[in-house]
Amino acid sequence: MLLKKTFFLIFVTANFIFAQDKFRFKAPRPLLNIAHSEYAMQPKWSPDGKQIAFTASSYQGLFVYTPSKHSLQKISDAPSAGFDFSWSPDSKTLAARVSRYEKGFRLNAIKIFNLQNNKTELLTKFRPGTMGTPRWASDNYQVYFSSKNKWQFVATKNEPLPVKNSAAYFAENSHIVITEGNSQDKIIRTIPGLDIINLVSAPDKSKFVFEAMNGNMYVIGADGSNLLNLGPGDGPAWSPNSKNIVYSITEDDGHEFTKSDLFIISADGRFKQNITESPELELHPDWSPDGKSIIYDDYRDGILYILFIKDKEQ
Repeated sequence: MLLKKTFFLIFVTANFIFAQDKFRFKAPRPLLNIAHSEYAMQPKWSPDGKQIAFTASSYQGLFVYTPSKHSLQKISDAPSAGFDFSWSPDSKTLAARVSRYEKGFRLNAIKIFNLQNNKTELLTKFRPGTMGTPRWASDNYQVYFSSKNKWQFVATKNEPLPVKNSAAYFAENSHIVITEGNSQDKIIRTIPGLDIINLVSAPDKSKFVFEAMNGNMYVIGADGSNLLNLGPGDGPAWSPNSKNIVYSITEDDGHEFTKSDLFIISADGRFKQNITESPELELHPDWSPDGKSIIYDDYRDGILYILFIKDKEQ
């Protein structure tokens, strides 16, 4: 369902104050101050903190908003392009799995969108079957994704050329695989009994947070030590200093979300705070690279919101 909304910049002086809480926030406000007719969801900061990419209803297409210029650009209208897309480390390019339909069959391909020259590059042919969403290696040159139960690395035309210390990581069932130097050098951390999804590395590379098929969220050291069960959670995103995680806890009736709030939890699990605690359905939080704000979407109204942190110890 496509909901039409208009975004306006609203300055609010009231603050949310949480007794004995570690973080205090200004009241949430709509992120965009320009007219926008799409249902918006899944916002992600660029690594340099200058842009925010997001998608529309049913993950249709990609948009990029530049707060400093109050400008919005439609990057793609491709089906499924907005599902778990990925920023390049240098913030210049987006990678996405795009789809098209032929004779009733869905075909998938990996495509990148260069925001500097507005050029696109199809990294794979459109093909049937399961294809994972793309991730970037640390050199801005390689994109990797899963296909037919194998991980594939594809070189792009981006500059600079790949460097020897390029690194990547991904999950395979109950394994965390870290590659160093090239895709052949593998370090595998095994976590028996857990099927890992949505693996996210901390900015300082010292640990990972991930979701498991059992519905819980976990933190583990990059060396495979100190596995910690953080309890139920979805869509984790790290604070810039790798000390805290923002995420959602949701409830549903089997068809629709009935409740969702955003939480912050420390990586050691000793601190946890509900930062929205409202009847709205807040999802897909992402922490700004400067640590000063958190963006998210509202499942009901299709609006992106931003929470500015009033004072904090990140």
